[in-house]
Amino acid sequence: MSGGVFLGLMNRQFMIYRIERESNDVGGWPETEVLLGVISGRLRPMTGGEKVVANSEDRETTHILYVPYSNPKAGELDGSEIKRGDLVVYGDLKIEVLGVNDPSLAHEHLEIDCVQMEGLE
Repeated sequence: MSGGVFLGLMNRQFMIYRIERESNDVGGWPETEVLLGVISGRLRPMTGGEKVVANSEDRETTHILYVPYSNPKAGELDGSEIKRGDLVVYGDLKIEVLGVNDPSLAHEHLEIDCVQMEGLE
């Protein structure tokens, strides 16, 4: 599959959030989800045979998000800005980024391993 055709399949919009922690001056560090931006991509659930457990934590990858490495669409987030711990929201689905991979170091697209957040519909 050529890069152009594959990138053309990235036709859904995903909101990307980053967790920020700031001191509340009484010893706490409340978390706030801050919108980084929107990016076009394609999301697919992992099949039973594909599921793997993230190395640093015993959390199973549940979804793979494909996004352009460097997004050509005006006003959208660059895929290269997404990092571990970011949150991806699509409709009622909320997933956390476990890892970001650049397959074959081709700088065409990124494969982002994600886990579905518990307790959400």
